[in-house]
Amino acid sequence: MVGEPPDPPTVYHTAGTGPFDLVDPPERPPDACVDPVLWELAYTLHLAHRPGPDGRCPAGEEHPCEGWWRAVAGLSAACAAVQGPPRVFVLCDEDGDVMAYGMTLPDGSAVTVQWLGDGHGPLDVWASPGVPARRWSCAIAWFDRPAVPVPPP
Repeated sequence: MVGEPPDPPTVYHTAGTGPFDLVDPPERPPDACVDPVLWELAYTLHLAHRPGPDGRCPAGEEHPCEGWWRAVAGLSAACAAVQGPPRVFVLCDEDGDVMAYGMTLPDGSAVTVQWLGDGHGPLDVWASPGVPARRWSCAIAWFDRPAVPVPPP
């Protein structure tokens, strides 16, 4: 595929905001949650990895850390019937340029294809969408819900 890469999306979602807030999910599972036990476990993990005043989780990692991403994946999996995998996203740098296209997988991991000036680049598999976002200092632009900003390193 040769040519100019497409412009990044002008909006960061194409559907509703989903059954819960990623930053501040409710303690009790949403009504449409299909796995309340998974929700409780993921919510506990989410609490353990909320950022403190210094922007780091209690383990000392920059937020969003891997534990936070796993918690979000667990919360999402608990509501899988509502959200329906896979989820498509792009990773955009601070200028809004597309760095990669990606898709989540049912286990919370993600696949990305880097977007280079002359077309596609390497295909990578990650533990979560947050891993390449942090590595490349990108925001995650979901095609089905609001963007999850990733702070610069």
